[in-house]
Amino acid sequence: MKRIFVFLGFAILFSFGSCKKKAADMIIGHWEISRCENSYGRPDFHESAVWEFYADGTFRFEANDGIRMGDYMVNGSDIYLSCCSPQNGRIVNMNGNGMVWLMEDGSRIHFQRTDQSIDNSYEGVEYFINAEPSPLEGGFVYGRGYYYEYDYCNLEAIANLGFVFSNWTEDGEVVSYDEYYSFTVERNRHLVANFISTAPVYEIFATAKPAGGGTIYGDGKYKEYDECTLRAVPSPDHVFLDWTEDGEVVSNEEYYLFPVTRDRHLVANFLAFVPSQTLHFEWNGHVFEYGETIEASYDENIGEWAKNIQIRNTADYSQSVVIEKQVIHQDHEDAFDYFCWGFCYSPQVMVSRPVEMGANEVSGENDLSFHAYVPYGGVLVKYCAYNVNHPYERASIIVSFNYY
Repeated sequence: MKRIFVFLGFAILFSFGSCKKKAADMIIGHWEISRCENSYGRPDFHESAVWEFYADGTFRFEANDGIRMGDYMVNGSDIYLSCCSPQNGRIVNMNGNGMVWLMEDGSRIHFQRTDQSIDNSYEGVEYFINAEPSPLEGGFVYGRGYYYEYDYCNLEAIANLGFVFSNWTEDGEVVSYDEYYSFTVERNRHLVANFISTAPVYEIFATAKPAGGGTIYGDGKYKEYDECTLRAVPSPDHVFLDWTEDGEVVSNEEYYLFPVTRDRHLVANFLAFVPSQTLHFEWNGHVFEYGETIEASYDENIGEWAKNIQIRNTADYSQSVVIEKQVIHQDHEDAFDYFCWGFCYSPQVMVSRPVEMGANEVSGENDLSFHAYVPYGGVLVKYCAYNVNHPYERASIIVSFNYY
């Protein structure tokens, strides 16, 4: 980035008002670069650069291993550097703590005084000038910090893209409509730079179909180019299908993300599960109804609650069967549950791998089992069995693991 730090001219403008410190005292000290931003008002790059201004009227500037020394002169409200021609840049917003090197292309290089001990004999009461943007994404505010009494503070508000500066307020009262707000420091102050969005606002309207099929999150009003995230959560005994707009499918994912560029009306489509006609949970000859609740028992050998059960395939063809679980209720955070189908799965697994069941086959009594560790209270888990090729036709039971 060496090309940034060529030595340009400066027309350094000050308005010191009733400041007790001499204009020269405002510049004396050690200054280091704090940040840079390009002509679009956004942070651009950071670079090592140092200014040192001395009480004898000389300065030293070092950047990218290059050093330039010379004289400076304070003449009323202007500061001139002996090394530079006046046509390409200037230092603005000089105060006791910060200054900005404004480049010809609009780029700004901000410096902060890190050492005021270079012949700066003024000592007095310090005040803190706090300044912040509202809303936070509206822009940047520069110039906040500690100042001696009667220092001259220069605050600057820079709007982000999609916003314009409105005003400076203090305790809700407008104190300035200028992006550059300058004043003599006489007390602690908390100022707010207010920005107004210039982006159009659009409405994202989303509905569930059928109405009881699920819940929609994320719809509402958004500014142009904001990212909208819609989420479709199926109700019990329903599954999410897709998102449609004007009858056309726009996404098959429950989370639908897109940049907002217009008003939109989207529909989250859900499908209700139906009882399977060929798969059934059973035990000791009892076929469980769809959604029937069964009680697990405590197994002292493993120190857990458990329930062994069977699945019957009544079809005259084989089926690849998976088990899916849903935790309905859990009283204790340390409780956990798991199931075995083919082999045992960890508590984090919600859907098993498919197990091939032959025509008119019933699983062995140890092929399918449900387990839970329950310190106290209870755990209620819903289990479903279905053909991987027909996920909406299911056998369903609810297992209660209770420990009171």
